[in-house]
Amino acid sequence: MQRSLAYKSHIAKFWLLIIFVAFENLNAINYTVPPLFGLSFLLFFYAAQNQRYDMFVPLLIYLLLFEADKGFILFSSTVFFLLIYKFVVYRIRIFIHCEYCLEIIYIALAYIGFWLFSFVLHQVFWLDFVLFDWHIIYYIIIEAMLVWLL
Repeated sequence: MQRSLAYKSHIAKFWLLIIFVAFENLNAINYTVPPLFGLSFLLFFYAAQNQRYDMFVPLLIYLLLFEADKGFILFSSTVFFLLIYKFVVYRIRIFIHCEYCLEIIYIALAYIGFWLFSFVLHQVFWLDFVLFDWHIIYYIIIEAMLVWLL
């Protein structure tokens, strides 16, 4: 029997990266399309929890594109994800046991927490900071509905 040379997990990661980059590019053109930042945090959490370190490469590429497009400091989202995963996620899991509720909280934490984190970084480095607008709340709602559908 002949063995297939294509590894399905690598092909799935490639398509995941293509989908995330496409959504990021669509968000640069049209602000009503969410950049899937909250879903990237959920994937980061899944990869770290299940020790799937090969999933970090597409996520890191996406996060670098996200930061470059939105004007954030380089690797700030990666550092934010690591800090939140290390210090906040397990404390939230102690109090809330509903998995769907946790996913929505993680999406909201990703958007609002990253805005606060970048605000603090911009104040420390004396840079212009990103304003909080209604698009962030819209993205949280859209991604929560998307997680509910998945």
